[in-house]
Amino acid sequence: MGELYEKKERTYHEVLPDLEERKEMAAYLGRWVWYLFWLVIPGLIAGLMNSSLVSSSTVRMAGDVLTICTGVVYGVILLVMGKKEGQYTFAGISYMVAMIVTVLGELIGESVIAALLYLVVVSALTVYTEYKEFYGHSTVLGNYDFAFSEKWKNLWKWYLGCNVVIVGSTFLLLVGSIVTLLAALLLLGGTIALLVASIIKLVYLYRMAKLLRNFSGE
Repeated sequence: MGELYEKKERTYHEVLPDLEERKEMAAYLGRWVWYLFWLVIPGLIAGLMNSSLVSSSTVRMAGDVLTICTGVVYGVILLVMGKKEGQYTFAGISYMVAMIVTVLGELIGESVIAALLYLVVVSALTVYTEYKEFYGHSTVLGNYDFAFSEKWKNLWKWYLGCNVVIVGSTFLLLVGSIVTLLAALLLLGGTIALLVASIIKLVYLYRMAKLLRNFSGE
């Protein structure tokens, strides 16, 4: 039964049967995954700078600029990677749309309604983008390391939970809920958990890039 289950799971990944084709994919994607690894670092810094916990408008604005710059480059790389795995294409497009929404968010008013609308749209795009990117990594790694590929799926669930907590607590803060202190604590906890998840993503990207480059013989 266990062997049958594993076989079905591997069929889902559509493992490439040809060794040379797998080496070609590893050589192509390994280089781009490595670039993603380096882009996550400034992305983490930007995320901390424009966090709701930061009171300085100047720091948050600088964080938004850094987020847009890294996000555009990250999205372009995902689109390039889409040549080998279709889910990356959707992730790249979603990244671009998210960056456009971020720019528009800086131009709209600061009313509670506008802030809530912006929060919902950006959060939805973020969750979708992460889903497509992480499952793209999982699908690719199914050709090389099945156990590692499953870790990306689990990490996405972590990201999803963090985003739900952050969105929920931010919503409570924006509407001036009577549980403001609880909302602030939830926001802090969700932000810290998301930071940890992002560090894990950084480690996974490094391991994935190294695995693919080693497999291709680079």
